[in-house]
Amino acid sequence: MESLPSPNPEAEARRLAAEWRLQLGEAMRGGMCALVLAATAADGAEVVLKIPKRETEERHAAQYLSAFAGHGGVPVLKEDSDTGSVLMPRLRPGTDLTGVDEREAVEICARLILRIRSAPQMAAPHLETWFSALDPAADDPLVSLAATVSRRLLSTADRDCLLHADLHHFNILRSGDEWVAIDPKVMRGDPSFETSAFMRNPIDNVPGADVMAERIARFSETLGDPPDRIWGWAFAQTALSSVWSPGTSDWRDAAEAIYEAGRVLGLDSW
Repeated sequence: MESLPSPNPEAEARRLAAEWRLQLGEAMRGGMCALVLAATAADGAEVVLKIPKRETEERHAAQYLSAFAGHGGVPVLKEDSDTGSVLMPRLRPGTDLTGVDEREAVEICARLILRIRSAPQMAAPHLETWFSALDPAADDPLVSLAATVSRRLLSTADRDCLLHADLHHFNILRSGDEWVAIDPKVMRGDPSFETSAFMRNPIDNVPGADVMAERIARFSETLGDPPDRIWGWAFAQTALSSVWSPGTSDWRDAAEAIYEAGRVLGLDSW
């Protein structure tokens, strides 16, 4: 039976706090699709309680987090199968990649992707469900080109794997001496898609085409993925994000910068 998130996450938090002997603390980042609370366990350990909101993509959070635990993802301490709620250790220092040198950040992300690729396979939505929203006949040339690129990538992918699908700077946190991925969206599809979220971030300070080109080259070298597929997915996904968020210029600026990086590298012959 599929888990059903609580219609009242606050009440669910109180129930689980009593059941799991937690002292609840402040709300944390990541609360758009879930209630995320800092907490203290009975033994004094710092933990995080995540409770999905009804009718959101987070309703599968527990099973997805469990899939990546031990494979670059945050460990799962407890889960509630009825609601998809999950208890995790609090990561310390918990800093993200935004304060890390650009070249080092790319290497950290790439090494984490290699760990994620070792996760056990499971059922998940396929990338084609996302990219059906792009129309090759759209009046917007950027969207039309992105639709063409995504369809070519989908039709030529030679394998699928489980993807975190949202592996950007803010979802990679420091935990002691290692880096850990949090908040997976989880899709299935071409492994080369996994760099897409990193490529367009930090979205509030969009890198230029020269930085995008260097990212493509370094990801390709470390992961062994074809640079044209890394470029294509990053461009198509960022253009798709601009469709999902009309009126927000950052996504379009990032898509244009990625496209220009592909042109500079000679990867745009689609």
